[in-house]
Amino acid sequence: MFKIIKKERNLYEQLIYSTNTKELIALPIKNSDITFSFIYLFLGFNSEDMESTQLWGYHHDCTWIKKNLIPPKADEGSILLINTDIEGGDSFRVMSANDWETYYDDKTGWIKIASKMEYENLDSVEFFKDTIAEIDKQGEIQSFWLRPEFK
Repeated sequence: MFKIIKKERNLYEQLIYSTNTKELIALPIKNSDITFSFIYLFLGFNSEDMESTQLWGYHHDCTWIKKNLIPPKADEGSILLINTDIEGGDSFRVMSANDWETYYDDKTGWIKIASKMEYENLDSVEFFKDTIAEIDKQGEIQSFWLRPEFK
């Protein structure tokens, strides 16, 4: 369903975690008329080019598990939506994400949102500033790595 493409990103992107509202905010806000819901986080896509835009949404820090994290090496790029039956206005819930956990490294500021199961041979892409997705060989997203600015 998803494929990585390498390309340069906007240098003026900013990922923020609001400690008051417990939400991730991606700035600037980009057109996202297709969304995939990973619990309460939304991965947006632009239907004109079928490329990822940003990740945003509510994600309370009370359930985060402290853990030392080393983020994957990731190329700059985008996530390409390769299912041609999807159109602008469509929204999908990723049911496998219901079992995901959130890990937080308070030394580095990295957050990993993923299944408890460890996957190998994942491809990684930084599709927004400090926002990495890991995708398996079947084209499914298995984790997100985030390093937001806490405000």
